[in-house]
Amino acid sequence: VTPFFSLSWILTWFSHNIERFEDIARLYDFFLASHPLMPVYFTVAMIVDFREKLLNECECSPGGVHIFFQHIKWNDWRKERFDKVIEDSAQMFQRFPPRQLYTEFAFEELKQIPDDSPFLAQNIDEVVDLNKQYSGIYLRLPFWHYQNPDFWNYIALPLAAAALAGYCISTWNTKK
Repeated sequence: VTPFFSLSWILTWFSHNIERFEDIARLYDFFLASHPLMPVYFTVAMIVDFREKLLNECECSPGGVHIFFQHIKWNDWRKERFDKVIEDSAQMFQRFPPRQLYTEFAFEELKQIPDDSPFLAQNIDEVVDLNKQYSGIYLRLPFWHYQNPDFWNYIALPLAAAALAGYCISTWNTKK
């Protein structure tokens, strides 16, 4: 079965399925603080978590698998398994780092990545070190950024315009 059913999860980082903002924020924090491939590892951990149910209730066809995962009750799953799947995906990353996957399962497209690419060499400790190195970079911005009115014009006006546009669109859609 081709993995096209999970492509939207990886591209949107599950934000179109998970409804609670707190869960989406937690997942985004996990992804941003991890290796760039962590959404893929999370997807695999989630599929493994559904393994028994998938094998018992689903017909083995691309359409059947796609329908199975489209009808998941995400809120029920979240309450029971969300933390476990995050832990499982981090453990998978440690057991099967990108370099190992690259050497064992390299497809022609992956062979175009240079062997010295930091994308392949990065491990969980390096990710933690990079996060420590870059954390607080915005806190070290010069104080004049906060007092300079031009700075806020470039930030606040576009944000206010986007918020107003979003509000107008949402009220227009509800009146239809």
